Formats: sequence, C-alpha cells, structure tokens
Amino acid sequence: MCRAVRVVRSGETGYLKASKYYSVPTRTLERYVKDTSLSPEELVNVHVGSRTVLPSELENKLVEYCITMDQRYYGLRCQDIKSMAFQLAIRNDLKHPLTQEKLAAGKKWLRSFSKRHPVISMGTPKGMSAARVKPLHRKMWQGFLTSMNLN
Repeated sequence: MCRAVRVVRSGETGYLKASKYYSVPTRTLERYVKDTSLSPEELVNVHVGSRTVLPSELENKLVEYCITMDQRYYGLRCQDIKSMAFQLAIRNDLKHPLTQEKLAAGKKWLRSFSKRHPVISMGTPKGMSAARVKPLHRKMWQGFLTSMNLN
C-alpha cells in the first residue's frame, strides 16, 4: 500500500493502474493519496475501529504472562485470562465496559483478544504428571545455564 501511495503521489501512474499492480483497493488508495497530512507509512498504520479496553502495553504484558505460564506447564483457563484483564483495568484506573458482577471480561472481549494475539492458544489446560515435567525442566535449566556460560 505504501508503494502504491508513493507511486500515485509522484504522478508515475494513476489510481487504477497502481491498484491493479499492487493489488490494493482503488477507493482506499484514493483516500490515502488525498490525505497529504501524513506519510504513507503513517497512513497505513492508523488504527481504524473501536479502541481496545486495555492499552497495547498492558495487553502485551498479559500475553507475555500467558506465554510464560504456558512454558512453565501451567496453562491458564479462559476465565483466568478474563479475570486478569478485569484486574488490570481496575488497577490502572481505566474506563472499561467489563462486567462488574462477574469481575471479569466477557466472551466478546476474549474473542477479540485471541484474534489480536493468535500466539495464545485458548482452551482448557490439560494436566501433566510431575514425572513428565521433571526431565523437561532439567533440559530447560541446562540450556539456560549453557546460554549464560555458567557451566
């Protein structure tokens, strides 16, 4: 899209030719070219739609926490993630449409959260015996020590 906007703004080609060559919608390309207040990169990165409940920094921290817990073989339930999102909103004094009765975010929030962060797998975590986890922890610890050159 950025290249198409640059080509049309410079006058090398027209809207139709650029939209076909770069496989972008013509109307969107026209709108981006006419908005000269922003650069093409800024135009493409503008977020369209409603705001998320949590700012991107808090959502990223929540994603990191979920991934860390998964790596430690402690999977989080969907309800755990929803209640953590609610607690983050409360502790950071954010305006939120989350349900006060359940003290958790709703299904709709969880669905959009999982679409924004597909690296997180949602579902019920499965149990794992300590006998299976112990060798894995040893390998992880040895790999960590090797990477830190502490052996």
